[in-house]
Amino acid sequence: MFSIYSSFSPLDGLVNTVYFCWSFGFLLLRTVTLSLYASRIYDESLLPKRVLYDVPPEDYKVEVRKYVIVKFNFFRL
Repeated sequence: MFSIYSSFSPLDGLVNTVYFCWSFGFLLLRTVTLSLYASRIYDESLLPKRVLYDVPPEDYKVEVRKYVIVKFNFFRL
């Protein structure tokens, strides 16, 4: 909390200004990187769904249906 309060006061000196700008930029970069990485996790979680939909009807067993219902919360296929 102290660092937020002190960031609103005028910065005295070149070193403090550069440090503040670098720290803030690094924080923004980390936040954006984390958000993009988290979105890739969601996209990768959809891959088993595509594979299960590609199973031919004659090979479609009760186990596959149960897995789809449990994993993706579908009540009807």
